[in-house]
Amino acid sequence: SLPRMANVRIMVYDMLGRAVSSRTLYGLSAGRQGYLYDASSLASGAYFYRVQMLDMASGEVIGTHAGKMMLVK
Repeated sequence: SLPRMANVRIMVYDMLGRAVSSRTLYGLSAGRQGYLYDASSLASGAYFYRVQMLDMASGEVIGTHAGKMMLVK
């Protein structure tokens, strides 16, 4: 959920902390948003993700959410 219009950066990390994927979504409207992540290039296992909300004018981080996910193929 975005408090205001923002750019959003989604980073995915493996268990060793290496970035395996990065996407930036530009100009998302305020409110609840969804994103379908294509994990077809990744192996089954545990991953961590970080979602950063970025101010559209300055690029400054205005919010962050992190978590873990399990990929089962």
